[in-house]
Amino acid sequence: MQDGQHDLSSASLARLYQEKNSNLEGNKCGLCNFYPTWLQRFANPRSFLVCFCIKNVLQGMIFTYIIGIETSIERHFQFDGKTIGMLLTLGEVGPVITAVWISHLGSRGNKPLWMGIGMLLIAVSLFFCFTMYLLFPPPQSFISSEINRHLDAPGISQRTETFCRSNVTTQNSTAFDDTLCTINPVNRRWAFAAWVFVYSLMGIGATTIYVIGAPYLDDSIPNNDSPFYFAITIAVRIIGPVLGYLLSSFCLTFYVDMGKRPDWKSDDPRWIGAWWLGALILAIVIALFALILASFPRIMKRKDNDIAENVSSYGVGDMTTSSTATLELSEHQNPNTNSDTNKNRLAEFKEALRRLLRNPVLLCSCGSSIFTILGLAGYFVWLPKYFEHEFRLSKSNAAMYSGLSGNVTMIFGVLLSGYLMKKYHPSSGQVAAIVAVSKYVYAFGLLLIMLLSDCNFMSDLPGSLQMNGSLKLDIECNEGCNCGTVQFLPICFRGTSHQQTYFSPCHAGCREAPSLNGSVDYSSCMCDSLSLATPGYCMGTCSNLYIYMVLLAVIKLVVSVGAVGNLIIDLRCVEERDKALALGFLATMSGLLGFLPNPIIYGSLIDSSCLAWEASCGEKGSCWVYNTEEFRYCGSKAFDCYLIILPVFRYKLHGLTSACLMIAGAFEVLTYFKVKGLSLFNNKNF
Repeated sequence: MQDGQHDLSSASLARLYQEKNSNLEGNKCGLCNFYPTWLQRFANPRSFLVCFCIKNVLQGMIFTYIIGIETSIERHFQFDGKTIGMLLTLGEVGPVITAVWISHLGSRGNKPLWMGIGMLLIAVSLFFCFTMYLLFPPPQSFISSEINRHLDAPGISQRTETFCRSNVTTQNSTAFDDTLCTINPVNRRWAFAAWVFVYSLMGIGATTIYVIGAPYLDDSIPNNDSPFYFAITIAVRIIGPVLGYLLSSFCLTFYVDMGKRPDWKSDDPRWIGAWWLGALILAIVIALFALILASFPRIMKRKDNDIAENVSSYGVGDMTTSSTATLELSEHQNPNTNSDTNKNRLAEFKEALRRLLRNPVLLCSCGSSIFTILGLAGYFVWLPKYFEHEFRLSKSNAAMYSGLSGNVTMIFGVLLSGYLMKKYHPSSGQVAAIVAVSKYVYAFGLLLIMLLSDCNFMSDLPGSLQMNGSLKLDIECNEGCNCGTVQFLPICFRGTSHQQTYFSPCHAGCREAPSLNGSVDYSSCMCDSLSLATPGYCMGTCSNLYIYMVLLAVIKLVVSVGAVGNLIIDLRCVEERDKALALGFLATMSGLLGFLPNPIIYGSLIDSSCLAWEASCGEKGSCWVYNTEEFRYCGSKAFDCYLIILPVFRYKLHGLTSACLMIAGAFEVLTYFKVKGLSLFNNKNF
């Protein structure tokens, strides 16, 4: 009898919900009092799912596009790794501060409008990227025509910084070097401040979309369907990073200043790609899409049986929770009866935050998210640079391979997990166990591919590696040549029994290099005049790249199975009214303890592997040559005292990431013990 009354009450509540909202503008598609009839056919969850997927693709493109162009930004603005890290860290301050408040306010407002504003902020930040190219031109002295302009300087006669200048006086040498200063410290400081603003604005926009979008979609669909819906959104989101890397790869094939094509190719270390081009394209597309996203209904219409299902899952006595959106819309339509004053909102916010802080499942998930982001964010940000130096790829190819490294296989893993969860309704404990296992698979998988990716390029350095880990560029044969590290032009001399790479023709003792029949004659070089000389390193690319790519693809396929379950647990472990705030809380804590320290930690570790810095007029720029062994491994001299206790920290890019994922896995194990009994699909799970 009670069950029958319960079903009747649920059906009555569903009808009440529909009647109360049937004539409200909040249920219609449109913007600024423009609600045409033809547009209302799109006021349904499936249409929003399509737009949400497009949003995910664009958002994923932005993230990886910025990563893909990072090395060109370094070269353009002469930033070192630590500076890039500080830039990314300061850029996270805005999102960290605003995430919780945006999630709280956005959950009670027009969610699609908030998402549209977030997209618009991202578009504005990308347009600022383009304006920075206009405000801060690239180092012009890298272009050969610019260097030739200085060939008539006093005492320089047909010699540039590229060649040996043993007969140049100290005064004239200094005067010449000053004309070729590639680093302007004043411009670099202003550029740094501008990039902080760009990253902050972009981060606030992305955070707004994240904390508002998922709860809006979850509120619009039945709980039993949400795993498959979210699987689709996550799978499509994976396409975004691939496209972002491909876009950056395409743009980097063009020189940054399209009106001044240099004499060298895109695989030259001095190459700076057109990093601004993709930002301009994305800014236009995202600005237009922001209007579409903002036009969706404030509250999505739902079928009677869907509403009854959700009402039934919470019970009649908890109607206030299941119909929060309806009451909020009523308050919006009747501002005179709205009791949510600023004081009440603050008290409400404190109470909601208190509920989250007392939620053990959410706190365990938070700990896992922090260490996952702490590790993976650094790994993916520096992956293109790792590919560029470890496998000696051009900036364009490094970005392309970064995008293809397992992201496609993740799509199949995510869709498969979503389908299986929808069909078999696994228990919350089973889902948590899968997530925990996926973390450890990722951690140990990275250690495996690290050990198999050694290309042995340490025997082909442009200098002599010393016992203290430094690279000696000046040797007996180039003494007095006044060589510097303003430019990096590696040159290989191959003899019958040996081969040697030099940092530049100057470091090889070359006084000149005349062109004969279309080729360059390096026979006048004092260090090795009898060997055959060719531009570039002696050793080319490394075939271990393909082993790395295949293994990473397999690892990501396995790991992606836990992606949907992780999000479902985050949304189900809190009350329905707290879903947006829970995601905001996770975003804030992950940003504060994950994203904020991550760039500085990784940037400092990567910088500690540098063997030769760009140096001009007393200023240090970006790194030319890395110790790829240290780059791969995870402990710098700063961590030597911990090696006995934590030997895993001998591994750098991969090892640090692996250690963070192991800690994240430990939090997921705790989640497994805390999550039992949590209902994920409107049925009891034990």
